[in-house]
Amino acid sequence: MTTLANKKLAVLIDADNAPADIIDRLLEEVAKYGIASVKRIYGDWSHGLSKWKAALLPHAIIPVQQFAYTKGKNATDMALVIDAMDLLYSGNFDGFCIVSSDSDFTRLASRLRESGLTVYGFGEKKTPEAFRKACDKFIYTEIFRPEKQRREKEKNNGKNNPAAEESAAPDALSLLKRAVRENADDLGWANLGPIGSYISKINPDFDSRLYGYGKLSDLIKSFDIFEHRTDNNQLQVRRRKSADKPTERSSENPVATHQAEETVSDDPNAAQKRKTRSKKTNPTKNENTAPSPAADTAQSTPVKPEPAAKSSKLPVTRVIPAVQQAVDTHADEQGWARLSDVSKQLAAQGTDPQQYGFETINHLIHAIFADWLEIKKAGRGERLRVNKRFTAKS
Repeated sequence: MTTLANKKLAVLIDADNAPADIIDRLLEEVAKYGIASVKRIYGDWSHGLSKWKAALLPHAIIPVQQFAYTKGKNATDMALVIDAMDLLYSGNFDGFCIVSSDSDFTRLASRLRESGLTVYGFGEKKTPEAFRKACDKFIYTEIFRPEKQRREKEKNNGKNNPAAEESAAPDALSLLKRAVRENADDLGWANLGPIGSYISKINPDFDSRLYGYGKLSDLIKSFDIFEHRTDNNQLQVRRRKSADKPTERSSENPVATHQAEETVSDDPNAAQKRKTRSKKTNPTKNENTAPSPAADTAQSTPVKPEPAAKSSKLPVTRVIPAVQQAVDTHADEQGWARLSDVSKQLAAQGTDPQQYGFETINHLIHAIFADWLEIKKAGRGERLRVNKRFTAKS
């Protein structure tokens, strides 16, 4: 069985559309995905490409000469595609690394993936989206130039690049929120591994290094909207509850209020009053002011309904028998039923996912533990199968 570390990869470089100054870091990145068994670079070496000439020998890259027979026709791209197909039919490779910012290789990437091979794309941010999405994973070559990026930031006095980062950060946050939601259990916790896999499938060109973080976990931790914990040496993430925000704000206000009172009050008995007041306010830290004892009693009463609000949501276990029954109704010979059929039956029965704290029935079904329900991808949809019969406790 071929593991990720010993996958045989063919690295094909378009010299006309790839910078030579990043070759060291690029090959280090390739080594993360497998062994570069073949390294070839294509271009017209009779005209320029001097920077690439200096990089060939130290990295054992084989140059392929391709003359431009006709003006306006890219013979280099055609030569690369032909060699790629020859390597594909040799059956000796597990994947390809295509280094180019040209969209002409979009169909090549799709064809290689159709044959079951993994395609890694490398290119600049100007690379058309079609080629980026055609790869299993696309890596921007800008991340291999940290020193150059720092010089550009100094040159721009910190005006241009931060704006670009701010505009990109919302896209990253939106993707992370969706990844956490789709992989969360019924308590909202999602393991880091499935989050990363989901993001790679949705956005092959996503890379935490574009946002200044070497790891996905570091990027997630940079957003205050997420909380994290470690369970069995695995990092788990979930969105913070909206109730946490008012608590943070309210915990700040009493401090400011007390400080203002200490500054303004000239009453010689003020210190004694503050001590008495602090004894009453300390048990309820979420109060915004330090009111009279009567007001304390009035403010303490609204806090009690909070547990009732949480208990108003039905537990997911309540819907498991109905889901398993729907699976049985639509199951094939192997016990698999389509998710869409199960969702339709639950909707017809009047199941309201919002009663369980979910937006859709599909999200509700995904929240059921794998002990009771097995879910797998099948084409463009998903299939369900009963793992173990759920019996409600009396």
